[in-house]
Amino acid sequence: MKKNYEKQTNYFIDKNNLDIKILSYYLPQFHVIPENDLWHGKGFTEWTNVTKASPLFEGHYQKHIPHSDIGYYNLENNNVLKKQLDMMTKSGVYGQIFYHYWFNGKMILEKPSQMLLKDTSIKMPFCFCWANENWTMRWDGNENEILLKQEYSEDDARNFIEYLIPFFKDERYIKIENRPIIFIYRPASFPNFEVYKNIWKEFCKKNELDEPFIVGTLTRGALDPVQYSMDAAVERVLHDWTGKKVKRINESLSIFKKIKNDILDYKDVANFYMSQNEKREFTYFRSIIPMWDNTARYSENAHIVHNSTPEQFELWLDNLILYSKKHLPKEKRFIIINAWNEWAEGAHLEPDQRHGYAYLNSIGRSLTRALNL
Repeated sequence: MKKNYEKQTNYFIDKNNLDIKILSYYLPQFHVIPENDLWHGKGFTEWTNVTKASPLFEGHYQKHIPHSDIGYYNLENNNVLKKQLDMMTKSGVYGQIFYHYWFNGKMILEKPSQMLLKDTSIKMPFCFCWANENWTMRWDGNENEILLKQEYSEDDARNFIEYLIPFFKDERYIKIENRPIIFIYRPASFPNFEVYKNIWKEFCKKNELDEPFIVGTLTRGALDPVQYSMDAAVERVLHDWTGKKVKRINESLSIFKKIKNDILDYKDVANFYMSQNEKREFTYFRSIIPMWDNTARYSENAHIVHNSTPEQFELWLDNLILYSKKHLPKEKRFIIINAWNEWAEGAHLEPDQRHGYAYLNSIGRSLTRALNL
């Protein structure tokens, strides 16, 4: 048996008795779309890069191979969603935050969430994170090699909220104080977010819905959601690669290729974020990574967190549960995991051949302890 490998355990987490709600980011790029065929080659999905990855240094965990229970799945049908829901339920993961890509009415990778909306038998709580950055060849949201560009306007705000209304009305859509949650990935990109906020509020009222509960991601220059007229913020672990406050370990490794960026040790990264336990002046949702390594996308230009273990992940999650219980009211005790299935970024809760279900089991153990706090 491999070290740290675990079979699936059913933790029977009673969500009705648990005030902590674990959400994870959900990447929908596991089905073929015409745009990716054009830009990256016919048949491209997230798996294309994942299967090509190779180690950059001795002991480097690459490539990441999915567990045989899920395989290299295709999100063309709802059977995958059903299987994912079963894994969520057994581990205690409450819901998924689907990345949503909207460019002035142009959408890509929207099929999985539309499929979920249509099939009400899949009791998966969900919400959206509007990934409101440019779509580029390198998936970095920057200004080079732009394929789809974000542009903001009153018309865009109206069109987008009209599309979102059926999702907001779904009983599975995650809400705070009856307000549908929507995460905004890049708050600082809006010339004036008040335009969107007011139009969204108006349209929701017309549709007998409370106004959205808007959560800004603290990344790309965003430090305070109040600055953008948003209701809360979510921590973005590694958004600045810790600003050099965690020491790199490159020199201690036997490296096969010259690596451009710092390699950090998972335990050091976890300790860095666990030490940031001060209460914020705004509603602040904490975040955590199970692993992080985007070698599959960037090879020697990757950012890598090395030596992740389920035990250290579990310790970090315990810390965030304590933080949330101390600083957040019961209806707002959300913890965000990055991510459920970011396989090309080496950040996934889904089981793989190396760890099996160890990271999902860690959530179950941590939440079980939380019931007794």
